[in-house]
Amino acid sequence: MGRPIDKNFIGDPADAGLQINLTTATLFDGTTLTGPWIVRQRTNLKYEITDGTNTGVLSLISGTGQAPAGFATLRVVPVGEGPTEYLRSLHGNTVKTWQGNIYSWVHQLEGKTATEKGQADFSPAMS
Repeated sequence: MGRPIDKNFIGDPADAGLQINLTTATLFDGTTLTGPWIVRQRTNLKYEITDGTNTGVLSLISGTGQAPAGFATLRVVPVGEGPTEYLRSLHGNTVKTWQGNIYSWVHQLEGKTATEKGQADFSPAMS
């Protein structure tokens, strides 16, 4: 799996920290979760999520709009680098996008948190 994401980005967004959360998600059984967050990373592409009541596993896919049941999209907004991209996988401090780019994950940027609902701030990876 590579190096997992930092635990500061996992958990209930109501707690202090920089947790990643999704706007909505639909589990394979059709249950819709509102405001879910990541409970744990299972693989680079799969994440266990919950809304505090329902829990399930989602896989990341590329695309806009409503993801099909069991899948989710997470937007990546590279700082100073063109259009929105979509997260393919997370590793320690880097992300890979479906568009084929790799970025370093900046935990704080100009007073913003690294993640906001539905998007993430990144800077170009150092090579």
